[in-house]
Amino acid sequence: MWLARLFIAASLLAFGVQQFRYSGIVPDLGLVPAWAPAHLLCAWVAGSVLLIAGLSVLTGIYARFITTLLGFVFLLSAFLRFSTHIPGMAHNIGDRGVFFELLACAAGSWMLASLFSATGPPLPATSLTQNLATAGRWLFGFAFVVFGSLHLQAPAWIAGLIPHWIPFHLFFASFTGCALVAAGLSIAARIQTRLSAALLALMLFSWVVLVHTPRIAHTPHDGDEWNSGFVCLTMAGFALIVAALPPRGNDSGNRASACTE
Repeated sequence: MWLARLFIAASLLAFGVQQFRYSGIVPDLGLVPAWAPAHLLCAWVAGSVLLIAGLSVLTGIYARFITTLLGFVFLLSAFLRFSTHIPGMAHNIGDRGVFFELLACAAGSWMLASLFSATGPPLPATSLTQNLATAGRWLFGFAFVVFGSLHLQAPAWIAGLIPHWIPFHLFFASFTGCALVAAGLSIAARIQTRLSAALLALMLFSWVVLVHTPRIAHTPHDGDEWNSGFVCLTMAGFALIVAALPPRGNDSGNRASACTE
């Protein structure tokens, strides 16, 4: 799964650089809450964590240990950033989307950890990684159900992101929303998971190429556009990881060696 690791590692490295570049003020997938004390120091710590994680995923060094911890970092960040916003998320599409992006990254990190060999510091229990991966698969699927519902809730906004040369903008906005919901349900329920995850990865990567890359090229100094593009690339990488997970019932030895072959 070198391609998935490349997507994820490149995105983590980019997110780490952005933490330093924008002093932790990253509105989309950033780790530091706006209310955090010593904000600059927190941004440097968050940036260092993401850079280390990106290098670990790329090289495989201490990768199971680091990606397991990274999942908890994303999970903690989601609740710290939105601790005061959670009750109002039902009416705030933007907050809901970013919150579940962070949860999806936590889930993806745990699933990725289960595919690395057990090198580096020992985890508290040998079953922890596999249990987290199981929970991560369900959480990742549920996150995409939410992402799909956002597309269906705000089709006009999504249509505005589609390149002008593609016809039927509203149709494709609704179609992709339904596709995200279907893929999320399939992954969470473990029904045709590999096919759904592979198609999801293909769709997400096509967005990186067709939607985000032109927008970045048009405004290369806009950090938000870069962040959104790498978020999409990250999700494509994690979708490939879902497709690589062994089917139910496979032994943990096969699962643990998948990223070392």
